[in-house]
Amino acid sequence: MKQAFMFPGQGVQNVGMIKDYFSRYHSVFQPLFDESSKILGFDIKEYMFKGPQKILDQTEITQPSILIASVGISLLLKEKNIVPDIVAGHSVGQFSALVAANALTFSDAVKMTYLRGKCMSSVEREGAMIAVHSKDIEKIEEVIQFAHENTVDIAAYNSPFQIVISGEKDKLQDLQMILSQREGIVIKPLKVSQAFHSRLMEAAEYQFLQEVDLNVVKKPTIPIILNSKADVSTSITEIIEDIKLQFTQPVLWSDTVQKMSKEGVSIFTEVGPGKVLSKSLRSFDLNYTSFSTDALSNFKKLIKTNLVEDISTNEKELLNI
Repeated sequence: MKQAFMFPGQGVQNVGMIKDYFSRYHSVFQPLFDESSKILGFDIKEYMFKGPQKILDQTEITQPSILIASVGISLLLKEKNIVPDIVAGHSVGQFSALVAANALTFSDAVKMTYLRGKCMSSVEREGAMIAVHSKDIEKIEEVIQFAHENTVDIAAYNSPFQIVISGEKDKLQDLQMILSQREGIVIKPLKVSQAFHSRLMEAAEYQFLQEVDLNVVKKPTIPIILNSKADVSTSITEIIEDIKLQFTQPVLWSDTVQKMSKEGVSIFTEVGPGKVLSKSLRSFDLNYTSFSTDALSNFKKLIKTNLVEDISTNEKELLNI
């Protein structure tokens, strides 16, 4: 059985995330915080553990915070001999996936996510994002067409029944009002500060490419599924192109899940805060087992599945196995 690691993107951040992990596995997480603080010039752990939430929600803080949380849990899983056959990340989660696949060092990923967030937050045109859900696939297809006609962008195809729309705030509010009057459609505004994965990010993309060093990307040792094409890749060139396209192009997450299944994946483990990606699997017609690692209690459940054979007696007692 093949296992995929799925790394979440923005929207899963919350004050106190991974605090339980930090308390139990201080030796794994403290070096990540030390390295991040040295790079960033401030103690990001304070924002992650103490907030306030409005600071944590600022994208230049959110992006490296999610990276730190996801990479820390990924390292912990590796210590327990739980390793993926393939990886994928949703939007900024792709940087966590690249670290897990050894295509980026942790320090380079911290630099990139912070710079990415700063460039995105500097966009002056006010944007917003909404998730649109319907149990009727035809309604979703109609909404996609309607979005195109109203010159807003599809930011993500999350499942057969959910898309995310991104664009200028005023225009998106008008669209939301119209869609809210249609039966069978559920709309949820997203907890983001900009219109990610839309044409509003063109200036941010330009600024990012002027400042980032993409030559640090290495050939991954684990295959990764790219956001913009939903193709499996171990190509440095393709990974770099995917990093660029993330600013304005949609996340093809629905196709990514289908691709993982076609590659033989039957175990899907969401590595990081939240359960958004693991819950979304219910929308797919797949035979699968899924795990989330959003809390230490769920991490323990994962260990108890006997996916790991080589756990010491002392650790079994510690985990109450």
